[in-house]
Order: sequence, then structure tokens, then C-alpha cells
Amino acid sequence: LLPLAPGALLLARREVARDRAAGTIEVELAGLPRARGEAVAAELARLAIVPARVALAGADGEPVHDFLPALRGAGLVAPASRAPAIAWAVVGFLFLLNLGVLVWRDEARVEAFDALVAAQRPAVGLTQRLQRRIARFDGLAAAASARRASEPLARLGAVGTALPPGAFLQRFELDGDTLRLAGYKPAGANLVAALRQNPRFADVRALRSDGVAELPGAQPFDISARVVR
Repeated sequence: LLPLAPGALLLARREVARDRAAGTIEVELAGLPRARGEAVAAELARLAIVPARVALAGADGEPVHDFLPALRGAGLVAPASRAPAIAWAVVGFLFLLNLGVLVWRDEARVEAFDALVAAQRPAVGLTQRLQRRIARFDGLAAAASARRASEPLARLGAVGTALPPGAFLQRFELDGDTLRLAGYKPAGANLVAALRQNPRFADVRALRSDGVAELPGAQPFDISARVVR
């Protein structure tokens, strides 16, 4: 429908309105020249950023059109990696395996305790109390192991250590090794410098936080960084 050569323009669309009675849909299209898209893709590759979306901001500064599907469809941006999903699947499998081992151990203990109770009736009450305590401690150990295996929680802890006192997060977004933080900081605090001093973070950059209301004695911040493994 456009008087342009095929592939010269990357298109993004969004549904504006839908009239079910009339059977019509109003769609808004946005175009990005392919040369500009190639430049954006090259910059993303140079910064080793795996984008969640490549959006065109509207008049209010909010993202309106996402060109990431078009960039991927044109082969300019690699498809989304399945590595995080695979990693979570491995963590879930290990957790279930650990839980299965705990269940097997508990069953073995139950059989041993049953034999002990049959041989020593006066000690039945004490044995049952010991069994409940052991099961509770095993559950706590499994929960602690799962928390240690959770990489996002570890990274959130690293962020909390790096932020100066008085700063608080409203947004914590993790996409692969790309981290985005948004919230409020004490007036005059330099969060970019604080994060750059932490060896867990690299490519720390301040993003625009226009349109975010300031609080008394606090300033909004929006920062992106790459997590160093």
C-alpha cells in the first residue's frame, strides 16, 4: 500500500479502536527508515544490549509503537534468547529433584522411626516430635538453597548494596544481563557514580526521566546497566 520499495521502511502498528458492530478496526501505523533501523541495531550490538522493545515515544513521552518485531523480522536484531527460560527450567528441575530427595529421605526416616516406636513404645511422643523438627529443618534448607540458586534475587541484593542510603526503587527490570532501575534518590545523590564503583555493574547510563513527578527532598532517576557475571 506504500509507494516505497519493499524493505525500505520498517513498520509498527497498534490498534486504536475497534467497532464490533460495524466490523471495523482502526489501526495506527508508524514507519522507521531501514537505514535508521540498521543504525539502531548496530548501536544495540555495540553496547551488547538485548532489547525488550524498541519503542517510539508519543507526545506524553510514553512508548507508543514497538519496532522490535520489525527489526527482528528484517534480520537486524537477533531473536530473543531462550537462555533465561532454559536456566529457570534447570533451576526448577533441580529444586524438584532436591524436593524428591528430601521426600525419599523423609520416607526412610519415617520407616526407621516406626520401627523404633514399635520397639520402644514409651518413646513414641519424643520420636514424633523429632521427626517433625527434622522435616521443618529440611524444608528451611531447601528454601535457602532455592533462594541461593535464584540469580535475579542475588542481582537485586547487589543493587541494594550499591545504592546509597535514602534511595528507593520503584522499578527493577532484568532482561538477560541488561538491568534497568527507576525510582527516587536523595537530592544531589549521584547514583550513576555509585553503581560504576561497584564491580558487578558496567555500562551504567542515566536515562531520561522526564514527566516523573519530584518528591520533597527527592529526585526521580532512571538508570540502565549491564550486570557483570
